[in-house]
Amino acid sequence: MKFSKIYIENKAASYPLTEEIVDRLSEVETEYITHYKDVFDAAGQDFSAQKASPAVILAVNEGRRIYPGARPCQDFGHEHFYYTSQVKNCLYDCEYCFLRGMYPSGNLVIFVNYEDYFADIDELLKEHPVYLSISYDTDLHGLEGLTGLLDKWFHFAAGKDNLLIELRTKCGSGSVIRNIEEISENTLKHSNSNTFPGFASNKISGHAKCLKTNLVLAVTLSPDAFIRRFEHGTGSFDARLALAKKALAAGIRTRLCFDPVFPVKDFENVYGSMVDEVFSDPAMRGIEDVSVGSFRIISGYLKRMRRTALSPLTAYPYEIKNGMAGFDDETLGNMYKFMKNKLSGFIKPDIIFFS
Repeated sequence: MKFSKIYIENKAASYPLTEEIVDRLSEVETEYITHYKDVFDAAGQDFSAQKASPAVILAVNEGRRIYPGARPCQDFGHEHFYYTSQVKNCLYDCEYCFLRGMYPSGNLVIFVNYEDYFADIDELLKEHPVYLSISYDTDLHGLEGLTGLLDKWFHFAAGKDNLLIELRTKCGSGSVIRNIEEISENTLKHSNSNTFPGFASNKISGHAKCLKTNLVLAVTLSPDAFIRRFEHGTGSFDARLALAKKALAAGIRTRLCFDPVFPVKDFENVYGSMVDEVFSDPAMRGIEDVSVGSFRIISGYLKRMRRTALSPLTAYPYEIKNGMAGFDDETLGNMYKFMKNKLSGFIKPDIIFFS
């Protein structure tokens, strides 16, 4: 992707990550600013036009960095579920993405003070185990070539007692597997521990307390035709499925996310065929768990999305309940019932989570 400009907060200029990103985008014009919101929150922006060639805004997050899990998010049974947003916006352009309604800008904001995020997590770990999603509001895997943040998160998490991080992605690149394996092997060489008190997994034998134990790689899958029509720039279905298979073969805890499911024409055949293809390889039954979710969004965000870039997915007559837009109970119930029955033919029902 071609980036239009780099804006750098004055206070972000001296951070190592700023220098790394500027070096990677050496041909892109830079401009110094006082605060990222002066650009990101400016009035009159065209989200869709900016997505085609976004600006990169490098900033320092001096406010809250770690948040309790939001209402629509799945916690997979973990009591202390948190998420973090080190990047505002995503490289990809899914027509149903809530970021279109949440942010006024299609530009990327990258907070370069990652060590402050790590310090916040260390403080939480003094109180209790932490399950942390690091990629709900963006796709860090898709952005790795620009930011290098995953490598930093992986080194931080490896061998960290009571920390489990989830990396959710629609990227099909397998390069993340090599990085996880290298960091895991290095951690094991320097650790004599074979226990992991917070989040032991029966899916991993032998070594514990390495990155493969501290990480869940969550691969989002949608029917191939749906991806091509609505999930612009993302990895193909085949590439994402290949990533999940490589992760499992490498002993990495792997989650499959069928999220969101939409009531497309011939739903049972479209989604049923996809599930059959996923589990045609018996090795896929060794996944950590499965997430099934539907389109749900704050109603105010949906209104903004309809004003700025109407799509068949945003034009759908959703039902509004308690400030949230989503499918009516009958439609949602039918989709979830089908997915549960279909998936239960391959995996145990107790590892299927719905939201």
